[in-house]
Amino acid sequence: MTQHDLLAGGAGQEGLLIKYTVIIEEGPTSNGAYIPDLPGCVAAGKTRAEVIELITEGVVYHLELMAEHGETIPQPTYSAIEVEVQLPVRAGGSG
Repeated sequence: MTQHDLLAGGAGQEGLLIKYTVIIEEGPTSNGAYIPDLPGCVAAGKTRAEVIELITEGVVYHLELMAEHGETIPQPTYSAIEVEVQLPVRAGGSG
């Protein structure tokens, strides 16, 4: 069975589930998203919800095209965490 078959749910099987890390960048007027493991897989939208919907659709299309062209579907290697830090107070300033 080929990767294309797996993505398409070929041979009577559902496609494999895979999780990729999505980076969302929130700007003053729009949001952007990209997947580090899939160069070129990007999306932009006015709201966070819209960009999540678009990147989800985009990754499926991106993987389908990769499979159609015989490219290897990359395994996820990126992860993300959030860290909380306290900002330093500037001497003589309000922070």
